[in-house]
Amino acid sequence: MSRLSLSSVGGSLCALRFAALALGAAATACGSGDDEAVFCGEDKADAAMGSDAAGEGTDVASNPDAGPGAQGDAMSAVDVYAPTPDPVFPPGMEPFDFRVGAPPADWFSVSEDSLKVQSPSVSWQYKLGYLHETDGVSMRSFIDPDTKEDYSGGFDAAFKNYAWDKAPAAFTSIVPMDRYVDISVTTGLGQKVDRLYYGFAGVELRYVRSDAEWIEDFFHVAGQPEDIAFVVRGMNDIVGVSEGKRLWQASAALAYEKYGQKVNYGDTFIEANGGKLQDCLYKNHLIYGFINKRTGRGMGAVYPMQISPKDFRMWWTEANRMEIEFAPGGTTGTRWLFRVTKGRDEIIYMGKALVDANGFPGQ
Repeated sequence: MSRLSLSSVGGSLCALRFAALALGAAATACGSGDDEAVFCGEDKADAAMGSDAAGEGTDVASNPDAGPGAQGDAMSAVDVYAPTPDPVFPPGMEPFDFRVGAPPADWFSVSEDSLKVQSPSVSWQYKLGYLHETDGVSMRSFIDPDTKEDYSGGFDAAFKNYAWDKAPAAFTSIVPMDRYVDISVTTGLGQKVDRLYYGFAGVELRYVRSDAEWIEDFFHVAGQPEDIAFVVRGMNDIVGVSEGKRLWQASAALAYEKYGQKVNYGDTFIEANGGKLQDCLYKNHLIYGFINKRTGRGMGAVYPMQISPKDFRMWWTEANRMEIEFAPGGTTGTRWLFRVTKGRDEIIYMGKALVDANGFPGQ
């Protein structure tokens, strides 16, 4: 399977594109060259996914995708601020050592029957159930081998025409290489390659075809509510579900001013927390995660803005669960999901390394 390439451009170009999209201009993803992607995103119906994030009296417990209800006055975007700097590590003090060594012959197992993937660092399984057991097929059982904690309420679930993709997934080929194995996966709404690297506690998702209107990840991290945080490179951490829901409402208010829609867009969520999207991007990628700040454990992710330059959304629905969704609009690209044990520092360090190498740079 050939390697998919992503165009990397300055974050400021993406910021300009948000305004163009809001005015109804033809939406072309940030990039340059002949392989420039075209994005024509559709708004998901409010009734199906609860996009009216600032509605009052919403029962979040019974509808976790619905808005948080009234949380006080909406916060305005901060005009003057300093982007959160990236951590700097002295030699030998980095949060991850990429010298993982040579893999043994039997370092992974892949079952075409159970759709389960296992390695010493991570495991996952495709099965029915995104958040709820009757929802669409997704990557579940994303297990920490040390603590046995499952970080997935469902990763890479697909949604179209007001319904989850429940078509059974299938592994169509398994191609082992020196330091990784490529697993070709087909679902009802797409085709991709899951790349498992030796020494990497995560997965690389290489989209070959995507017919989904929305792709969604539901992160789950154990711990006390006051220890749970949402991390974005270039932005102050958001700690606790109450703060997350307050920003959710403020984001919807900002989106109404900016786009004429009361929707919790990703860029307005960042602005509600005092940041700016262009200052959060690293080579046109968003690096983020959901962690327990006390233990340092949780999930990190890298998302290329080429896939969806406007319609990505952040929903902190419960104390220990957060949903990230994006509208691919037919575009393809590569993204990463990975476990961490050293919190924010590891998310930023690993995320930048993945972007720089366009893959896991294990040695």
